[in-house]
Amino acid sequence: FFRCRVVSGITSLQSAPSDLVAIKTKECIMPKNANRADPYPGYDKLKRVVTIKSRRFMVNKLLQRKQMVLDIHHQHLATPARKLIRRRVMKMYKIKDPNTIVLFGFRSKYGGGKSKGFCLIYDDFKARKRFDYRFRLVRDNLAKKAQRSRKPRKELKNRKKKIVGREKAAAK
Repeated sequence: FFRCRVVSGITSLQSAPSDLVAIKTKECIMPKNANRADPYPGYDKLKRVVTIKSRRFMVNKLLQRKQMVLDIHHQHLATPARKLIRRRVMKMYKIKDPNTIVLFGFRSKYGGGKSKGFCLIYDDFKARKRFDYRFRLVRDNLAKKAQRSRKPRKELKNRKKKIVGREKAAAK
């Protein structure tokens, strides 16, 4: 396999850098040693497949969700995006609404090829809005982040220290 680099306006060998040779088309430039044998034959034919397995599956009726640990095998690939994982989980568990799936806590194993994380599947979107952490809703663009400056937050915190009970909950 060769890498092409787009270089605009190169018409002859004189204007190309010394370690590159111009090919017939103006845009594509390949290295001099392009005819050399591939040092890793068959590498581009390796299976680049992402497999997802769930374990420690549990139905949590109080929080109206299913929860599990996901093991992801992604040999010869970077850690897959949460979007791709979400699509796979939707297919595995036959879920209609992607907003009911929460993915978090993914860590790649040393050496790559394996990752592990958590998945929550809420029964419906209302249940997710009610029970899921606000920062996760904000991360998935399902809620807006409150834009408050630092000083009012600190003042509120210090006012709450001085009061107890219902007054503390209602303090603004």
